[in-house]
Amino acid sequence: MVPEWAINHPITAKVDVYGYGVVILEIVKGIRLSSWAVEDTDDQESELTRFVRVAKRKIHSGKDLWIEDVIDQRLQGQFSRIQVAKMV
Repeated sequence: MVPEWAINHPITAKVDVYGYGVVILEIVKGIRLSSWAVEDTDDQESELTRFVRVAKRKIHSGKDLWIEDVIDQRLQGQFSRIQVAKMV
């Protein structure tokens, strides 16, 4: 659920796009990204924020194995690297 829906703010096209993007990333990762997690520090960040930060860093590092690091491990290599790259 997008944050705007939960706090009774207006739903716009941007909110729909955000929600769709979250669903796509949840499918790729195979976990719910909207839950909260506690970092080793005293700061809290969402699983979504953590996922995007880590994926972005790996993509920009230029390593080819970033897809294997972000994809649902239960797929056991049975996926299209091209499709995953496009989805992320």
